[in-house]
Amino acid sequence: MKIKTITQMFVLLLNISFSLLATETYIASDLGYIKMDTTFNIPRVITCMQNGEYTGTVEDIASQYITENSMFLFKDASAKFEKIKIVNNPSGTHIGFQQVINNVPVIGSDIAISLNKKNEISMVTNNYKPSITIQTIPSISLGVAIQIARNSFDNPDFETMIPIKSQLSVYVNESYISFLVWKLNILSNEDDSDWYILINALDGSIVKKEDIAKSNHGRVFNPDPGTYLENIELLDNRDLDYPELSNAYKTVALEGLNPPVNGLYRLRGEYAYSIDIGLPNDPVTEEPTTEFNYNRSQNGFEEVNCYSHLDNEIRYVRELGFNPLWDNISVGYKDILFDARGTRTRNAAYFCTNDHIRFGVPVDNVDAGEDQSVIVHELGHALHDALIIDDISSGGPDLRGISEGISDYFGIDYRRQIERELGLPYFFPNARTNWFWPVTNLGPTIRSEYEANFSTWDLPGFIDEEYLYTDPYIRMRTWASSLMDLEYVSATEPSQGYRLGRDIVTTLQLASLSYITSYNDRYDNVLAMYQADIDIYDGMHLKDLIEVYSNRLLFYDQVISNNVVTNTTWDGYKLVNSDISVENGATLTIAPNTYFILYGNLAISTNSKIIIDPSVRIIAGPGAKITIQNGVTLNLNGVTIKGDDWAGIVAEPGSTINVLNSHFKGAQMAISGTPMICNISNSIFENCINGVSFIASKGLKIIGNSFSGLAEGSAVTVIQSSGNISQNNIVNYSK
Repeated sequence: MKIKTITQMFVLLLNISFSLLATETYIASDLGYIKMDTTFNIPRVITCMQNGEYTGTVEDIASQYITENSMFLFKDASAKFEKIKIVNNPSGTHIGFQQVINNVPVIGSDIAISLNKKNEISMVTNNYKPSITIQTIPSISLGVAIQIARNSFDNPDFETMIPIKSQLSVYVNESYISFLVWKLNILSNEDDSDWYILINALDGSIVKKEDIAKSNHGRVFNPDPGTYLENIELLDNRDLDYPELSNAYKTVALEGLNPPVNGLYRLRGEYAYSIDIGLPNDPVTEEPTTEFNYNRSQNGFEEVNCYSHLDNEIRYVRELGFNPLWDNISVGYKDILFDARGTRTRNAAYFCTNDHIRFGVPVDNVDAGEDQSVIVHELGHALHDALIIDDISSGGPDLRGISEGISDYFGIDYRRQIERELGLPYFFPNARTNWFWPVTNLGPTIRSEYEANFSTWDLPGFIDEEYLYTDPYIRMRTWASSLMDLEYVSATEPSQGYRLGRDIVTTLQLASLSYITSYNDRYDNVLAMYQADIDIYDGMHLKDLIEVYSNRLLFYDQVISNNVVTNTTWDGYKLVNSDISVENGATLTIAPNTYFILYGNLAISTNSKIIIDPSVRIIAGPGAKITIQNGVTLNLNGVTIKGDDWAGIVAEPGSTINVLNSHFKGAQMAISGTPMICNISNSIFENCINGVSFIASKGLKIIGNSFSGLAEGSAVTVIQSSGNISQNNIVNYSK
């Protein structure tokens, strides 16, 4: 087993008289690719898994896994958990659990168990808090805790929009000090705040107080006037309509509206639901028919615009196989609630406490609900909240930047999609908004690899073009730009065409959220995208994922471009996208559960050696080839090599090849050449143009294999060769 320690380090202060300097260690093992917490010696992330040993319902499988592996996962056989969430999406089923102590939940302790479509466990994320000893009977009542929280504001008697949410919980701070707390979520009726407050349940002190409203300086019409008219100098004109904007208006069908109530229709439907929850208290729009025709000087316009774009994007997400639901006291667990005129500030925000979005109506600036990019940005936060295994009301230090990046990607990508559908040119395609808050104020979100990469992730905030960019927005640029890199050949120049395209990137980003919790960092989030690609697309896009996140400087060791000249071990994810060789007598070991993506030629030179663990999965690109030279032995036992039109394995004279219980898919010629010794048995050759072909080879053993072709080529070809070729099942070959 090889252990590799990455360079990221952090200080963890224990509640004792000294501190520990901990490192994150990655381990390649038979259990999967493991991110190990060396402070507590427990795994925090396990990916590249294919654990199919458990049976029953998905909940049974997850519970069995936790129970039987509790010492490995938690170093505590008596650890207790409660189920908090189940998410089904195109990648499979994801079950969330939360640690409890005497039936009191521990904040930030969520466990996510992910099952692929075969009901095999494919990924585990583990935020268990070990070694907690705490009194769980409160000395401070809930009522007293609420009053303490109220007294921390200038106006303790402020009204709340909904009843205060509360839960007795255990909280472990950054110094690993444990507190019994009353966790309070308070939506103020006076401003745009959504307060997350922890009150010490033993002494009444305030442990934490944070406004968690997910806000944006954002963007909407179809598209917004700035984009459609290609003019970012257009004026708000204090919300009045004016002739220059007339061509930007579009009449669209409003899908899925609910039946009328008391003879009146409202902008409430299958997936979006208009409410009045914030200031100013403008009532929701009502009409006796389903015709909602307004201009921007009328209050109903923003409401129609918000409903239309929210509904469009949610329908798109659902077409991809996702079913996001939001929990709101007003309407229950269902569609997204929005207040199109929910704040007087130049802002828009998603509120986690009551799962709704509010859009600003500033007096002297464009209303947020007039810009589709703002609307879909805030929906991005809502989707993040709905699909992650816990929620985004609190989380680790990387959460905010990732959420802003996801949301800005969705907002900008939605605008680009409208431009494509209407045949419009891309206008400031990298800007956050061209109307609500134009590009000259905010600067572009989507930037080149040089301008936005993960090396700047932890930099402090700075002033850029008269706008204060704190670290969430630096991080936002990098995350959103990386997603655009995946969608397009060039993130910043969409006219150059697609790389993976919108559907695949959206699917991978949304599916990945259910493998993790809000406390997982940027590395875990990207590895979850890798795992989603494996579970949904059989790893078809791993090459692109690795290239993008390596070029954006998240990973430094996943792309291999140099020859192997000393003994080397590959683990985790490795991409070879050029021709390289193992030489100078070196041994290349590919560790358990490694994904090896080959988009070039790999040659094993004379006197060198390659060792491939049975659990390794090799994905080969068009024309990719593995060559074994004189004196080299290639042993493949239980190995899978699949690809699209890959060349195959070539055995040169004097080489030895032993293949048992392996799987080859999509090759031009899976195995060929002039080996000195060749044993191939009990293996599968699937959708290969040609199976195996040997010339001048003696003592061949090709026994008990299955060959399924493409109605062309040959399953087994031998020329001037001899041996035992028997008991092979051959289907769909021309000869």
